Parts: sequence; C-alpha cells; structure tokens
Amino acid sequence: MSDPKNHEELMELLESVPGVKEAVYSFSRMMGRAIFARRIELGLTQKELAQRVQEETGQPMHQSVISRIEGGSTGITSETYDRILRVLGMKDIEIIFDTPKEIGATISSLPYAANEHV
Repeated sequence: MSDPKNHEELMELLESVPGVKEAVYSFSRMMGRAIFARRIELGLTQKELAQRVQEETGQPMHQSVISRIEGGSTGITSETYDRILRVLGMKDIEIIFDTPKEIGATISSLPYAANEHV
C-alpha cells in the first residue's frame, strides 16, 4: 500500500509542471474517474458495463469505449456519457469548476431510484 504523504508530495510535484494540473482536472479525466469509481463500486468489469449499456439502451457499446472514457480520452459524446451514467444509476451530475487561477473540478451525482425507469 502506498504512503498517502508520498502520494500528496507526488501530486504537488506533478501539478507544478506546466499543463499537468489542467490535464488532471480536465472534464474528460474527471468523468472518467467518476465512471471508474462507480463501476468498481458496483463490482462490474468494463466488459460487463458495456454489455449492460448495450442491453439497456439497445445501442452498441464496446469495452474499449469504457476503457477510453476511464482513461480520460477526449472526443466522447454527451450521449455516450449519458447512456453509461444511466446504466450506472447516476443522475443529476453536478460539475463545479474552480476559478481559472485554481484549475480543478468536482463531479458528484445522486443515484437513480431503484424503481425509476430511464
């Protein structure tokens, strides 16, 4: 297990490099981390999530798309995010961006009600 203090020091060092902080807190990275955390919380593999998205939405979804999203790739459509977030039971996504001087963002959500159909 890694030492939290060393992790904090490493993040401080990385964030001091020009452009790193902006990349770490970009929309695509923040969404990727939120989706990854929820998928793990539900005990799903990327393949299982892709299959559920396809089954529940009737639209094709491949494991590689989930991988790209969780890796913070850009160019993902809002429709793709929406389908995945619905299947993960996440709604009312709130994104709070800090001021430009302090680059950062927070993403939170409320789970869908168990009986709510999407």
